[in-house]
Amino acid sequence: MISVLFANVFIVIPITIVLFIQDLGSIFSNKEPVDPKIILITGASSGIGASLAKEYAKPGVILGLLARNEENFDDKYPIDLFFANAAQIATTRDNFGKEEWEDSYKPYIDVNYTGNIASIMTVYKRMKLRRRGQIAITSSIAGWFNTPITAFYNSMKAALNSFARDLHYIAKPYNVHVSLIAPGLINTEMTIHFQNNNPRLFASSDKLAKIIKHQLSHNVFQICWPYIQGLITFTISSYPIRIQLLLSNYLGNKSKRNEYLCIQKLKETQQTCPECEENISIEEFEDLNLAWEKAPFRIHIEKISEPEPTTQNIQYGQNGNNLKGEFYIVLLNGTKLQFSLENIKNVLSLKEAIYKQTNIEIDKQKLIYKGVELQTYSTHGKIPRELPEYSIVAECHIQLIVLLYSISKELSINALTFDLFWEYPRDKRRDFLDGTCLIYTDTGSNSHIFDYKRKTLVDIPSMDHSGDIVNDAARRGHHRITANLAEMPSNVTKLYFVLSSWSSPNIGCFPNPSFKMYDPSNPKVQLCSYSISSAASSRAVIMCVVSKNNDGYWNVFEVGKLSDGNARNYAPINNTIMNMDQFFS
Repeated sequence: MISVLFANVFIVIPITIVLFIQDLGSIFSNKEPVDPKIILITGASSGIGASLAKEYAKPGVILGLLARNEENFDDKYPIDLFFANAAQIATTRDNFGKEEWEDSYKPYIDVNYTGNIASIMTVYKRMKLRRRGQIAITSSIAGWFNTPITAFYNSMKAALNSFARDLHYIAKPYNVHVSLIAPGLINTEMTIHFQNNNPRLFASSDKLAKIIKHQLSHNVFQICWPYIQGLITFTISSYPIRIQLLLSNYLGNKSKRNEYLCIQKLKETQQTCPECEENISIEEFEDLNLAWEKAPFRIHIEKISEPEPTTQNIQYGQNGNNLKGEFYIVLLNGTKLQFSLENIKNVLSLKEAIYKQTNIEIDKQKLIYKGVELQTYSTHGKIPRELPEYSIVAECHIQLIVLLYSISKELSINALTFDLFWEYPRDKRRDFLDGTCLIYTDTGSNSHIFDYKRKTLVDIPSMDHSGDIVNDAARRGHHRITANLAEMPSNVTKLYFVLSSWSSPNIGCFPNPSFKMYDPSNPKVQLCSYSISSAASSRAVIMCVVSKNNDGYWNVFEVGKLSDGNARNYAPINNTIMNMDQFFS
């Protein structure tokens, strides 16, 4: 331990500082002996690559920014300077909103290492034959030491650091100069998720591009900036592995805590008015919540079937027999319809009146009061059931459940597919509108969740989730959930389909979202017609539920119930479902 500290303090750090001062001298020098005229930059669409492109763009310079075939480009324009700049950060999506790295290691290795090596060697062979050229390999200080949550990224950058060092020796006899660019924390689109905790640590990519250009003009091998960050990580990499593990564990725990604090900070500071979307203070938000809690018109859907009518609610007409007054029909999405007891006498006339206001067909209406479903006709024939039979009086609230589709034996639908499409929010590089299926058993417990991460389960092989299907070029995402109802375990009784925003504050941040629920054998027939725009102000919405009836057949009900929570935290969604699950029993 003492020898390591001695080596770092008296050997590693002094030599590094001397080399830095030597390199720094070339930055302020007016001489530019290397002035490349034909430059090829990979990964130039954003971040460091884009800044390099702007820095080198000038009259007389041929700049190749997007060349899928380096050989064809080199045939036409023999390359003087080649930037290998492709990179992609792989973290666990639980921390920073990216794909699950356990299942996606190959693309990250292909982009960060294999793709870079392939491009470099293609260009190097041409430069070797011409006996001139310059190759700049963009790696990272993460190749020396970094937080463990970017495991694949760190290891690929470590490999690039080693490759650049060795290629520098191999290429030197052929007058091909190799440089290693090892940036620290740079402000780019790729690092935006890491900047919430302390954005001041992230330096400008444009300033880095200027430093790179000056140092490459003098064929400096290692270009590292911000310099202090590079010095710290390089020093740590020389420590014994036990000390490195200790520091790695500390950084990993700190990263998780910082993400948690960022989420809490968003909850505390980014409150907006649900109507005009203006920002409001915490005090204003609390006042709004208090006023809402005390509002006389507020409907507690979870308690809608509990209150008993008091004698003061019961008002009779002139003959002493007919009730009078207003009563209400409430949908799960909060829509409230008002009717008069003097005009509505029985359940059939009530359903007809509901149809006139909502266009919801009579046979798709399920009315529930005090936990009891209102039957249209008596069991002894086509005699309409009267409202007083269900103790319905003035000021009562009756729950309306909309039956979208009845999957009976005659219809013989064996499977359902839930297809969800979304576009990325305009202010984000990538975000997710998660489609999730929460499965409940006959005991009323939430037994399983199918989402982007939990795509298959051994004990429910009849369910499948596609996981994240993203197209960054088109800025679109897609989720698909398939449920094989014919092979569903017998104890599964309900499947709730939920939509939720991953990073954005609400669903309305996603332009043009759309979904379809259909039988795979007949995809043209839409089984659920919920309008996603109705949930624009909410973080999550329970769109519909597929429920098994007492005869063993499946019914699809529209829900449209807004909720807190998302794929990071299902607890609020589960609570919302529990408060209304009685309506689908």
